[in-house]
Amino acid sequence: MHHTPRLPNIMPNIQGTFKRKQDARTARGENEPIWTDIADIWGILDFQDEQTERISYKGKMEQSTHVFYCDYFPLEYPVHELKFICRGKEYDILLIDDVQFWGVHYEIALKLVTP
Repeated sequence: MHHTPRLPNIMPNIQGTFKRKQDARTARGENEPIWTDIADIWGILDFQDEQTERISYKGKMEQSTHVFYCDYFPLEYPVHELKFICRGKEYDILLIDDVQFWGVHYEIALKLVTP
């Protein structure tokens, strides 16, 4: 599991965990998702608004409730295989933005699933 250092110029206020979905076969031969921790990351979790609309790079409108700002770390998985857990709450990941492609930090659009 990858652990990032704290943001150098911003005081992170919270740690969250990125999880990746992998399918596993049950005894009946059915696919069952298993969520594996892939990274514990320090950052800043910012509440947006339940009505805030974010535009993804594909031009689709998405509803985000929060944005998580964190240091850049290698992330090799597609968004649809990931979720974010923070303080016992689950978030869908809508968009992971490497701002200006600098490889310095991410702005991650989240949608609260479990309050």
